[in-house]
Amino acid sequence: MTDLTTWLLSQIDADEAVAVEGVETLGDWAEDSADLDAGALLWQAKRTLAQCAAHRRIVELHSPEVDACPPMDTSDDAAFYDSWCPTLRAIAGIYADRPGFREEWALSGDTERAGGAG
Repeated sequence: MTDLTTWLLSQIDADEAVAVEGVETLGDWAEDSADLDAGALLWQAKRTLAQCAAHRRIVELHSPEVDACPPMDTSDDAAFYDSWCPTLRAIAGIYADRPGFREEWALSGDTERAGGAG
């Protein structure tokens, strides 16, 4: 794994931990409640879990073992996996405001949208 994939997986893990806590805290109470805010919070926590699973799978699909990014030139595997696929960089842009994000991972406009240093 590259530093980008390792960093991305740690960000996904952090989001997932917060979402799991939200689902566990709100749980049945929000589903049975007429409180729209509680229902919206539970929906958001569940959506975050689904997004974390999808992002994790995308990162895994970009590992050297799977090599599921065929449109890119993989003739030099080492250079390819060190060049940070634009798909992974797009996901990293979500977390541009978090510690450890490196500017070279940003796609054009990512840091402005995520509220990071532009």
